Amino acid sequence: MKGSTTKDADTLFAQYTDDFIYVHEVYGGTYSREGLFKNTIKYLTEGGYQMTTPRYQVIQTMTGLNAISVLRKQDDGEIHLSVFEFRGSKVIPI
Repeated sequence: MKGSTTKDADTLFAQYTDDFIYVHEVYGGTYSREGLFKNTIKYLTEGGYQMTTPRYQVIQTMTGLNAISVLRKQDDGEIHLSVFEFRGSKVIPI
């Protein structure tokens, strides 16, 4: 969001395990915590993240053992489903 800082990125990534991965089926990629963090900081310092309204609305969640699925609607109407897995209080993969 507009006004985000590198401290905000630090706070977000502190919620991920050291071996965290992000699997993006649409882009066909698997991204490490380190790679995502570097890209987030680069995008942030280059003036990205200028949204002033939330991008997603959560439609539904379903919890399981050490996991949660989140169905959300993007601001353009597109629907997305993500599954978050946890080890303790930290996210392992998305």
